[in-house]
Amino acid sequence: MHNIQLLITFIVLMVSFSAQSQAIEIRPVVSIGYDVGGDTLLDYTVISLNGRPISIKDKITAGHGLTLAAGLYVPMMDNIGIQATAGLKIDSATFVDTYLAFSRNPIDVLAIGSFGHHNFSGGVTFHTGVDFTCTTTDTTLTGCNSVTKFDNAWGAIAEYTYAIPENYEGGLKIGLRLTKINYTLSGSTSNFDGSSVGLILYGY
Repeated sequence: MHNIQLLITFIVLMVSFSAQSQAIEIRPVVSIGYDVGGDTLLDYTVISLNGRPISIKDKITAGHGLTLAAGLYVPMMDNIGIQATAGLKIDSATFVDTYLAFSRNPIDVLAIGSFGHHNFSGGVTFHTGVDFTCTTTDTTLTGCNSVTKFDNAWGAIAEYTYAIPENYEGGLKIGLRLTKINYTLSGSTSNFDGSSVGLILYGY
């Protein structure tokens, strides 16, 4: 909770400083991203379930998942801005009566340098609500109806995006995102690499 409060305070100060230093328009941002990578949390093969023949081979990894986020972009000076977003990242699988999911809530703060259509970004990410969930109505899968919790985690982000058009008056940005982060199982020293590479699409 203390880490979240510090991050919120930083964002508020960032917006206040920018608003006082120049007449600006703080702009909303939404994004969708898809990442791959990280350590395997669960690797499973299902041949039958409740007597019904099925064939499923899949795995859930600590870096894989779909991310939806929203936030604000604040221009600070020529070609430089700060972006803060919060969202949900999840990797999930469903088979017959069972649902598996690894979810986390990333809060990202990025410094963005814009050069025409090209944007280069770097910053930090804070992941909270990091949970692995297993839910089933199959009574043969003992111990599945549970939530495994991980500690909050800090990480780093680097991005390259291409903007259409080349400003923040309204448009799209699409690009590549690299994330470096590690998750620790709550109450344990077990550590999982959640680093990933993925595609990111912004609307602003």
